[in-house]
Amino acid sequence: MSRWKERGDFLKTILGFYNGRDWKNVKVRFIVSTGRTGTKFLAKFFDSFSSTINARHEPNPDFLKLGINYARGKVSFDKACATIKKSRLWICNEIDKNNVKIYIESNNRYFSLIPVLWKIFPDAKIVHIIRDGRDYVRSVMNRDHYTVKDGIYYKKKLRLQAIDFPDDFYYDKWNKMSQFEKCCWQWVKRDSFIYKEVKHDGRAITVKFEDIFDKNKDYTGLWKIVNFMQLDISKEKFIEKCNKFMDNKINRNKTYIFPHWKEWSKKQRQQFINIAGKHMELYGW
Repeated sequence: MSRWKERGDFLKTILGFYNGRDWKNVKVRFIVSTGRTGTKFLAKFFDSFSSTINARHEPNPDFLKLGINYARGKVSFDKACATIKKSRLWICNEIDKNNVKIYIESNNRYFSLIPVLWKIFPDAKIVHIIRDGRDYVRSVMNRDHYTVKDGIYYKKKLRLQAIDFPDDFYYDKWNKMSQFEKCCWQWVKRDSFIYKEVKHDGRAITVKFEDIFDKNKDYTGLWKIVNFMQLDISKEKFIEKCNKFMDNKINRNKTYIFPHWKEWSKKQRQQFINIAGKHMELYGW
């Protein structure tokens, strides 16, 4: 679906065209993460399963601003609930017309909004994807996070910072931290919001990014997600789809300039351990 059509449908939502729609006949699933975890690929992959499954990646509005400002405490719980509930009515209307039975939204903007999602969709299943923090840091360093080239940070002011959180250990240190240290902090902070909500809730699972894309292990992480979401597909068909899609992955990384973590300086390795070491241990890294 084009972004222009999404915007048009969202405008109709604002004008009240879809009031009265509800999700009672649809199973709702969310995929959340820190970002840089292949969520765009996953939406396309799951959307290919069946006409009764509708999977979308960050549909309009994508809630970038809402997720950040809710994390900052600038948006109330009730306001966030009302915003998401109303903003997704156009999708509810569309999938109802198309006899969709399972709706999957892959959206890392929800990292702070899981309590809100469960208020609106109490039976929703949530898949939390966690990526090795060292690989995450390398990825976002190569995307210029926390630099003047980073429009989300420099122009929109929508990148989390320790100065947003007075009780954060790095609150008083933030302005003296390097770009690298800020990227390490970002991984921990974003994932901490998710971890806190899903760690003891049976409606959620946590899957390692590396297990999703590991061909040598028959993509065990991805198969775990399929089963958790209750998607009706055989293991044979699943492997067939994996082999097809993995060879044509979207959102491929550009050539990396910032090196692999094995090539980081001793100082960088220690900085990462100081900031993210304890969080890495939560996942057995």
